[in-house]
Order: sequence, then structure tokens, then C-alpha cells
Amino acid sequence: MGYLKRVEEKELHSFFEGNLKDLIRDDKLKSYVVDLMIDFAHNNRIPFLYDGHLGVMGFDSGESQNRIKMYNYFKETGDIYLFLCGFFPEYLVKRKKSGLGLKSSMESGRISYRYAVSLGAKIRDEELAIETLSRVSKNFKEITKAIFDFRNKIDGGRLLRLNPETIREIKEVMYDGESIIDKFRVPLLNLH
Repeated sequence: MGYLKRVEEKELHSFFEGNLKDLIRDDKLKSYVVDLMIDFAHNNRIPFLYDGHLGVMGFDSGESQNRIKMYNYFKETGDIYLFLCGFFPEYLVKRKKSGLGLKSSMESGRISYRYAVSLGAKIRDEELAIETLSRVSKNFKEITKAIFDFRNKIDGGRLLRLNPETIREIKEVMYDGESIIDKFRVPLLNLH
């Protein structure tokens, strides 16, 4: 997605929103994912060197300042897991020695958002996206699938060339064992 950094944010917004409109029907969730995708594209936040573990740690609900830092940490961790699970699930599958698998990574992302929501409720700052993060956590799997389906549009179905073990794990974890071949035959809407 490095080439997307040169594209204006308005064009990226239209591109992501147009290609996600049939994949994420909830407007708030779609808006959150579009903003996340733009942030990863523009700020080069794509974690290519994923080491297999981001870590979801416990938290101390001490001072307000610490709560805000922890809220941001858990939201960021959830965002990274959401992006990795949807856009690069092949780096998370069990065959990678350091990874715990796609299912475990998806659960870690969902839990990270839940921790952020819990901390956000204690902070009581109206600018925090507590309701949206709660919905992202509850719909983590569906959003991950939408991002993966979007990636398949971009790749023109080339993901079918992933190794069979990887495809099997993606199929089992994201699609509950359903065939994923038809998911790759949807045309991509262009930036222009």
C-alpha cells in the first residue's frame, strides 16, 4: 500500500469506502475501517515485520493519565490486529513458528478493543470512540473478513495462490469452513 501514500486522502476515502460499501453495511463501522485504512496507507503504519506477538497485557486502572495511555495502547493494538488479520492473514497462520495462529490473533485484537472500551468508560471523555470500538470488538471477525475480501479485490484473486495450509486456516477461521473462491471474483472500483 506504499503507493497509496501519494494519493490524496479524499481520493483514498472514496476508494476505500466505495470498495467496502457492500462488505461492511454498518456506516459507523465502515467509516472506522476506512479511516483506519487511510491512516495505515498514509502514515506507513503497516507492520510488515510482525514478529508473531503484539501482546495483550493486563492493565492497572490507576490514575487518569495512565488510563488514557492504556486506552490508546489497547486501541492501537486492536487496530494493528484488525489490519493484520484482514490484510495480511498469511503472516499469522499457525505454520509460522512464532505465531499462535489467525484465530488467536483475531481473539487478541477483539480483546484489545474490549480493554480499550473498559478503560474509555472509566475515563469518560466524549472524544473517545467507546461505542464504535465496542461494536468493532463485537464484529471483529466480520470486519476482518471485509478487509480480507477488499484485499482480494485489489489482488485480483491472486491470493488463491497462497499455500493450501494458509488457505485452509483462513477458510476455517474467517469463513467457518465455507468456500472462499467466489469471494475473489468481485471487481475492484478504481481510484478515479
